[in-house]
Amino acid sequence: MLRRRSRLPLAGGIRRCPGFRHCQSMLDVFGDHLASCPSTGRLKRRGTAFERVYRPLWHESTARAREQPFVTELIRDADPTDSRQSDVELRGLSLGRGLPVVGDMCMGSALHADGSPHPGAANINGTTIRRLTYNKLVTEYSDLASSAELEYLVLACEEGGRWGPDQFRLVRDLVRLKVAPIHPLLRRSAALGYTRRWWHILSLGAQTVAADCILGHDSPIPAPETVMPLATVLSLAEITPESSRLA
Repeated sequence: MLRRRSRLPLAGGIRRCPGFRHCQSMLDVFGDHLASCPSTGRLKRRGTAFERVYRPLWHESTARAREQPFVTELIRDADPTDSRQSDVELRGLSLGRGLPVVGDMCMGSALHADGSPHPGAANINGTTIRRLTYNKLVTEYSDLASSAELEYLVLACEEGGRWGPDQFRLVRDLVRLKVAPIHPLLRRSAALGYTRRWWHILSLGAQTVAADCILGHDSPIPAPETVMPLATVLSLAEITPESSRLA
């Protein structure tokens, strides 16, 4: 991913796109085509792996998570024949004001498969995040976004490391609820430690699945078997200007 972000050539073993639907395009040396071509099936695998990146957060936080709920289980006026699924349903958060919080994870590239940038992506920060969010809110899950029965979040990530605003809202809420039972003298340090730890998990996982998509590898990202002890988390909470800003 460092080579890709620096626009340095990547080593690869194939010259043409392995996708079906008659896509036999010549591959570029930067990985642009494989990071965006929908005909290879790699984007679907990348999305599934990106969902697994969040499992350590569900495991360590106080949130109760249910993965892959059907839309018909989330809103009462849904079409009974609707087979769509969301990515995760969370309960126990303050974001939803007592309502379930439904999140959909998505990752996208700022470039088309031919290497040209999406409209605005070349000179406007966050264009990819806004495009992904619009697709979820307006095109794919407008009924969930407008429902009064839940809080809908678009957990969007741009390949390369930019995150959407709902992602920051979610992590802040998870940290706030996690440290609420801790003694006030340790609460700020614990919040800094969990913020660093969870963003490290998300960032490393996102870069891993993005690189594996280009290389054609699966991304096994298991959840930890045990919760990290508070003493270890506190050791991560060295006070710096950056950590203060994140908190």
